[in-house]
Amino acid sequence: WDTIRNTVQQAVPTFRFRESGCVTGDAGITLFLDLETPDKARLFADALAREGVPMGPSSGMVNLLTLDYVRQKAMPHPLRYPFGPGHAGATVTYANDDAPNTDRLVASMPAIAIGPRWTPTDARDVAAAIIKVAQKNPV
Repeated sequence: WDTIRNTVQQAVPTFRFRESGCVTGDAGITLFLDLETPDKARLFADALAREGVPMGPSSGMVNLLTLDYVRQKAMPHPLRYPFGPGHAGATVTYANDDAPNTDRLVASMPAIAIGPRWTPTDARDVAAAIIKVAQKNPV
């Protein structure tokens, strides 16, 4: 993470990654790029894929309100957290306009899946690809 972020931001100071909230550095499995709009994100992700960068999240990044099991409050047992009786979710309802910006934000942040066998060379290669694409397509 830090190798990619630091290398890219030294070469392209205006480039943005999704904020993780972790002050000591990420230990996640996906690196999200913040391209501000779905159109920019789609073009940038396509260009990175042509550079051989594996695009796509290693886990879901979706608007949870679009998932049937969330909207229906489905869970393994009807009495369990978070939607069972007495739990915080028992009376919650969801509507399409509860998170009006979520779909646009999700579509604006293409993802790079970080594999468990990545080497420092892999991280440097991905950073180089991001820099190359960012310099050709300023963000």
